[in-house]
Amino acid sequence: MSANSVLVNSNVRLKVVFFDQAEDGSQVSANIISAQIVIKDANNTTLVNAPAVLLSGSEYYYDFVPTQAGTYSVTFTGVTDGGDTLVSTLTLYANNYTSDYRPTVTLRADETSLCMQIIILQIIGLP
Repeated sequence: MSANSVLVNSNVRLKVVFFDQAEDGSQVSANIISAQIVIKDANNTTLVNAPAVLLSGSEYYYDFVPTQAGTYSVTFTGVTDGGDTLVSTLTLYANNYTSDYRPTVTLRADETSLCMQIIILQIIGLP
């Protein structure tokens, strides 16, 4: 997953779609009965520990406003109707106009960066 960067004091909609694996191995929407979000700052201080809001089916969201520049850890946890727990994590980088907190990675010509994740988490900016 790519680095997700927003400006301090920007409204950010943190959104997750939970997927499960069917018996035949295919990916299907998970039947989630509850979803929780935990957001921690760079000092591992919990800023948010709240239920996520159901958007539709297995899709949940939480609106967040980072108030300080730095790194935030975001964890969505969903519980299926079968009692399984699905977890999706993301690092959110909140920047101000003078600092960029995103990490920089330089690959050699023969290297490739590959990310694969069954549970999808995306960030969209709100107006």
